[in-house]
Amino acid sequence: MTSLRYQLACLAGRMIYHLLRLSGRQASTLPGRVTLLLDPGALALSAQGRQILCVTGTNGKTTSTSVLARLLETGLPKGSRVLTNAFGANLTSGMMTVLLQSKKGDYVVLEADEAAFAKAAASLKPQLILVTNIFRDQLDRYGELDTVYKLILNGCLEAGQTCRLVLGADDPHVAAIGSNSVHATYFGAQDSECAPRHQSGNMTDAAHCPVCGSLLTYQGRSISHMGIYRCPACDFSRPEPEYLFRRQASAAASAGSLELTYCRVAGAQGPLPLMYRQQLTQRLPLRLEGLYNAYNISGAVAAALTLIPEMTLSQVQGALQQVRPSFGRLERIRYGDKSVCFILVKNPTGMEQGLRLVSEAQDAGGVIFFLNNHVNDGVDISWIWDAPLEQVKLPAMPVGASGQRRADMALRLHYALGSGVKIEQNEDMLALVRQFLEQCRPGQCLYLLPNYTAMLQLRQELAPLLGYQRRWDPKQPAPAGADPGSVTGAGTAAGPQTEEAEYGNAK
Repeated sequence: MTSLRYQLACLAGRMIYHLLRLSGRQASTLPGRVTLLLDPGALALSAQGRQILCVTGTNGKTTSTSVLARLLETGLPKGSRVLTNAFGANLTSGMMTVLLQSKKGDYVVLEADEAAFAKAAASLKPQLILVTNIFRDQLDRYGELDTVYKLILNGCLEAGQTCRLVLGADDPHVAAIGSNSVHATYFGAQDSECAPRHQSGNMTDAAHCPVCGSLLTYQGRSISHMGIYRCPACDFSRPEPEYLFRRQASAAASAGSLELTYCRVAGAQGPLPLMYRQQLTQRLPLRLEGLYNAYNISGAVAAALTLIPEMTLSQVQGALQQVRPSFGRLERIRYGDKSVCFILVKNPTGMEQGLRLVSEAQDAGGVIFFLNNHVNDGVDISWIWDAPLEQVKLPAMPVGASGQRRADMALRLHYALGSGVKIEQNEDMLALVRQFLEQCRPGQCLYLLPNYTAMLQLRQELAPLLGYQRRWDPKQPAPAGADPGSVTGAGTAAGPQTEEAEYGNAK
């Protein structure tokens, strides 16, 4: 029987939630914050009787959480409820807010900030944890990569030995977490995605063995330090993934498809050697662009099938067909016969991958970087010099910089792109976007690469121009006839007409 204190704390939280929703607010953190203030033990009590799944890591948390929730909604028995912190409120207050809306028997998919996860895992006691990757992020908050690794490792240990782990095999630090569990499942990229050309890339994140500290050697790499690796000094190496993916190009859809090879073991108890497992290769729709989204989707599918092994191919395909970009993550908005694409970048790897995607895009008509250094971003912006932008060959196009630290961003781009590329600077975000949109030809896309608070500010200022709702609705379906991963905005050259895109405050 729960205490009166707990019941009153939850009642207060729910009242605040409903009042905020009635006023048109998202109500993603304050209800949980008040509940935990009144009863610090409310998180553990509210998690009891629920099926808790946590998604953590540096990059890809929001997208992976969204895809996993969609898969569970499709694969679970009829009548099952799936809740998630869809707005990206990934601190304990956001998790508590979701649990306030839950009841016993519900499935709750929680995106968890790395530090918050380390503190909350003991209370949540999740049944499954998906770890995407570990990179340096917000140096003034987390410090170096080993700090993030220890936070996530401690959280996984606090979850208990019965918790199932779904881990990215291609990330050395993430893979090392599995050595502490007998219930670890790995996903990763096929050899064709781990090209030797990346061998000379940015190795500042995880060049050293997490076991003995020696320098790792790579057969090939996919993103930054992720790839096929081994330690020459000890027996640590990339574990054999149970789920292997490779992307397939498609003329019919910009993102193509995902070929996922995985193993099913009917009625098996515990892990079996791969040689005894049935190998299945399936072609899945890939509605989100970029190699990192292929990782996100593969991890989510691996987690869903670990939890629901009887889930069918048609159910997986149907769920992935409904996936659309999370807030600010490769989110496209049409503006007349042009379009705008938001790509959130908040650390060296994210910035390099964002610029690489722009360089490979066939429709790129310009790119603007937006850099702030508020507390939520991390005040220390020295990370922009760790982004290996020199490796990216950007085709000729207008390049701009805005935000609080636009001069720093412009200087970084000057060194990366060369003196022959003019970096247009403007404090006024909206004016700079208008200018660049005017320079785009019909059919072209203007790519916007903001960090976190710059994205929130930018989305607010662009709402009247592009004609989307300021409040983001993660349940809103994509408009009929929209391209994969796109959102139809209001924009025409004369201005907005309707409101069909989204706005929110996910991180």
